[in-house]
Amino acid sequence: MTQLSIKFSPLVTEKSSLAMSSNKYTFIVEKSVNKIEFSKMIEKNFNVKVVSSNAINLKSKKRRRGRIIGKTVARKKIIITVDQNSKTEKLQSLF
Repeated sequence: MTQLSIKFSPLVTEKSSLAMSSNKYTFIVEKSVNKIEFSKMIEKNFNVKVVSSNAINLKSKKRRRGRIIGKTVARKKIIITVDQNSKTEKLQSLF
């Protein structure tokens, strides 16, 4: 997968907002993206040094609307830890 074709969006929750104070940023990405590709893309596009990355597969959940039973979309969440000395203004502008 090329650098430009990775689709991602920042995940803003109470837990992820608290983690930003310790230089951890949370993103929702496509299921096919691995954490190494995503880390390299973040380093290249935002000029920061990625120290570590954690990937979590989120399973789909059953949801009901009356008699109809459906599922939510399964997603992947990646948590990126950025070096303390990196300038993260460009990265923080996403959130």
